[in-house]
Amino acid sequence: MPPNISNDKDTDKLALDSTAFWDALLDGHRELRTILEPCLRSDWSMGAPYNLTGGRVASPVIAIRGTEDAVVSMEALSGWESVSSDLHVSEVAGGHLLLPDRRGVLLDHIHQKVIKHVPELDRRT
Repeated sequence: MPPNISNDKDTDKLALDSTAFWDALLDGHRELRTILEPCLRSDWSMGAPYNLTGGRVASPVIAIRGTEDAVVSMEALSGWESVSSDLHVSEVAGGHLLLPDRRGVLLDHIHQKVIKHVPELDRRT
């Protein structure tokens, strides 16, 4: 589930301090950081207060985090149990930004999880 952001301090921590990607990108670029900080805060704040309404979903949920993720803990992933009784939590090597940093590994992992539940999607058979 998205983190529960209760104040601007939490938003700041998530948006600016939690990923090495943004720190490395903006390091030494004070002007750029000044311009982008409000956008990053807004981006994180948008998704954080989302709450599922209407109960649970009828499908399996696959929750994946990077083994080196400093933002999302394994405990946080277990929060998805409130959404589906068929939760599959796992980790792949990498940090928080798996899609840009570990795209192939992440997609292979998702593929393996999905074909366990829907074997007819496996084109190798």
